[in-house]
Amino acid sequence: MNLRNFRYHISESFPAARLCLCIAVIAFAAVVSTYRYIDLAGLAAIAFSCYEAAWLVISDSVNLVYIFLPLYVFLVCGIMFDNNFGAAEILKCGSRGRWFLNKYVTFLFYTVLYFLALAGIILAVCSNVFPGGAAWSRDFVNLRVMLGQSALDFAYSPLQTIGLFLAGYFLYYLMVGSISMLVSLLKDKEPLSLAVSLAVGIAGGLLWDELMEGRSAADYARSAIVFLAVTAALVLVCLRIAKTKDIQTERAG
Repeated sequence: MNLRNFRYHISESFPAARLCLCIAVIAFAAVVSTYRYIDLAGLAAIAFSCYEAAWLVISDSVNLVYIFLPLYVFLVCGIMFDNNFGAAEILKCGSRGRWFLNKYVTFLFYTVLYFLALAGIILAVCSNVFPGGAAWSRDFVNLRVMLGQSALDFAYSPLQTIGLFLAGYFLYYLMVGSISMLVSLLKDKEPLSLAVSLAVGIAGGLLWDELMEGRSAADYARSAIVFLAVTAALVLVCLRIAKTKDIQTERAG
């Protein structure tokens, strides 16, 4: 991976407008969810800490599947359609394989950036509403276990639990984004890439959430090894397609 080529890809394809929109929507979803948990804390007559509230927002399946996932796909699906798609950029990279690897590392960079923004925004919103607290409160643990959450989650600190959960979904989102890149290479159509990856992502996310019901955050992280294996296979398929695809001819047409 050539650092100069990577910096070129970032400078040419950085989705500033999309990223700003995603940040705004994440912030809105975090605020709405936070105020919902203020009402829940009042009904349960307990006080959540900022990390407990952040855990509730991050682990909410509606947020993960119907809000954060579509935003992620919207952010990354245009990577294959930016200004540095064509033959001139392949020449700069030296080969089609290096060109695709530069694309994929750029995509990986955006995925890390997205999750850092996601976690940072939610923690910032929750810290402005709820008091700090480095450990789970007894009332919160009792309430969550009563509602069906795994007691094993509370063997870890709040930050460790949030980190394990996000690690699992990071690999899941990475797999969905890789599907988007594969469709982009095959069909050269961004709307189709968005539709296919979004459909697969939502269906798979709902299934995964159902299968993992009652499991701990550590189980989410461990089960995501499957997503890592699928992602590796998708990368190899994309690399093979990139090496044989007549990009100049197809884009010119």
